[in-house]
Amino acid sequence: MKNGILAILLIPALSCLGQKPLFTSTAKHVFSTPAKNDSFTLTLTGKSILKGNITFHIYKNNAIVFTDTFPASDLLGDMYDAIPTNKQRADTIIGRMKRFFDGENFIQPAIKITRNGPADHKDIPAEFKPILTEIRSDKSAIGFVYSHGYEGTYAITWSKKKAKALYYYTSD
Repeated sequence: MKNGILAILLIPALSCLGQKPLFTSTAKHVFSTPAKNDSFTLTLTGKSILKGNITFHIYKNNAIVFTDTFPASDLLGDMYDAIPTNKQRADTIIGRMKRFFDGENFIQPAIKITRNGPADHKDIPAEFKPILTEIRSDKSAIGFVYSHGYEGTYAITWSKKKAKALYYYTSD
């Protein structure tokens, strides 16, 4: 519960430092516990949409269990130069924030046994192998897949063994 209180106190502190959120996207979805929703948030802060940063949090019982922070422009991916105006770039970032938590980004089981999915990559780093073994064996595990950066794709899931959210696939 201390983390939940910290998160609540942090929002006014950010506002005092000129870090008032420019845009927030939220969703509730089953992730860490079957039949119970966790809260997912994306918060854009900074002086402008294009120069801001996005913080992605997952909350379980009001405690932060996952955090990722990246420049807002990462949501443009490889399209940065293809979008002609700053207004169109900003609109694209906000649009992608609104769709960040769409249902198709949540998958169950987290790792499907397929020929082309992350489960079959031969070049998986050694640190992911024990995680993949655990996740493959848990058919109730829910994965969340998201993209940012030029070609970055990230997949996370809840590890029951470690009691925390973990990456089980990344590519840049």
